[in-house]
Order: sequence, then C-alpha cells, then structure tokens
Amino acid sequence: MKTFFHGPNKAYVVRPEDCHACGLCVAACPEKAVRLIPLRG
Repeated sequence: MKTFFHGPNKAYVVRPEDCHACGLCVAACPEKAVRLIPLRG
C-alpha cells in the first residue's frame, strides 16, 4: 500500500502498479475527492 500525505490529509493507493490512469475512479467519485497524479520515480 502506498500512502500520500497532503498536509493533514492522507490518500491511500492499494496497488499503484495496477492503475492504468483510465480516470474511471475520478469520474465515479460523487464527492470529486479522487484525482490522478503522476508517480515520481
């Protein structure tokens, strides 16, 4: 599991290697709380 920290907030990505950056999760989130960001590496 990968964790990103944004000030007091946290975001969890269970399997980032499985992400294909299709954006379906972004479109499906009714709260608009999901966004895609590039992984540094």
